This record gives sequence, C-alpha cells and structure tokens, in this order.
Amino acid sequence: MPGGKRKPAMKTKIDIISGSLGAGKTTLIKKLIREAYHGEKLVIVQNEYGAETFSAQELGTAGIDLEGVSAGCICCDGSANFISSIESIVAWTQPERILLEPSGLGRLSDIKAMLRSACGEYTEISGTAAVADARKAELYLRNFRGVYDDQIANAACIVLSRAEALDPELLEKRITLLKTLNPGARMIYGAWNGIPGGEIAEAVKCRAEI
Repeated sequence: MPGGKRKPAMKTKIDIISGSLGAGKTTLIKKLIREAYHGEKLVIVQNEYGAETFSAQELGTAGIDLEGVSAGCICCDGSANFISSIESIVAWTQPERILLEPSGLGRLSDIKAMLRSACGEYTEISGTAAVADARKAELYLRNFRGVYDDQIANAACIVLSRAEALDPELLEKRITLLKTLNPGARMIYGAWNGIPGGEIAEAVKCRAEI
C-alpha cells in the first residue's frame, strides 16, 4: 500500500449506504450496527452530516471509529482525500467492515467505480443500498434526475424510509416507480422497528451483476 503502510491480512468489506440528505441513511446505519454487525470491527465513514448523528456513547460502547470526509463530494472534488482516508483506515485500523455514508449528491455508480479502481487491492464492495424517503420519490426524481435515479439503479437494495406514512395504494405506486429504475433490486419497506436488522443486511449484500 502507498507510503509503506501495513498491508491488511484480508480485504475490508465496504457497505455503501447512499441516499438523499435526510432520507435516513444514518438511522439505517445505526440499526445495522445494533442488530446486524455487532461483534465486527467497524469504521463509519461519513461524507455528509445531517440531522441524525452518532453519539460518543453509541460509538464508544461498540468500539466503532467514525471518520469524516468533508472536502466536497467524495466522487468529485474530494476523491483524493477520500481515497487517502480509506487507505489509512484499512492500513492502520484494519477493520472487518467500513460503513460508507456518501453525500446525497454522490452518484453511486461513480463511488463504486472509484473504490474498485483505487482500493480494490485491499477492499471489496460487500453491499450497496439506496435509502429513499417514500414520501418524496417523485419529487426527487423530478428535481435531482441523474443523481437520485443513479443511486436507485445501482443499489443491490432499495430501503424505503417513512413508508408507513403512506396509504397502501400510494405506497404501491412509489414502489412500482422505483422498481422501474432497478427491477432486480431487493426492496425493503415498512416500519423499520418491525424489520430485523439482519434481514436488511442480507438484502443489502451485492449481487454479482451490481
């Protein structure tokens, strides 16, 4: 690895939890930490800070490190800073898994390509999710076309947040809309507190073609 850093014994898994600002990415990561990834050596890498944050108690109790990449979107202006951060985390911390929360403006296809090109020797993309606010799917498709649909189309799993706020007919329309962008994606919807974190983690795992 660059700079004479230690080469990890095995590849670090990276789960990318994408989605627009406020969709619920951080909330989903917290659920996965509590219910699916307990016992693993984890590092969280955030490129965006929303209303939901990680407390020192949440991180310290679980022995989790939190790293921030704030020099622009990681798939554009901040890419060099991002790659350097991943290299350092893997070399010195050697986590089993990195949970990556990119900016809401980050194209998932670009992030995956960058990781595979620059970090593929010592990391592997283990899972990809697009968190979508069920109430705003049509709005975001209209206003953020090219970014929002890229996140949906390139995710192994689409996780709908706030789906319980919609009546069944409208929810079905939103699900159908998102499935047109990614027919093969696994779909998770309903109140998150009623869905086991392990079930979501299994759905997030990448398929060969994603």
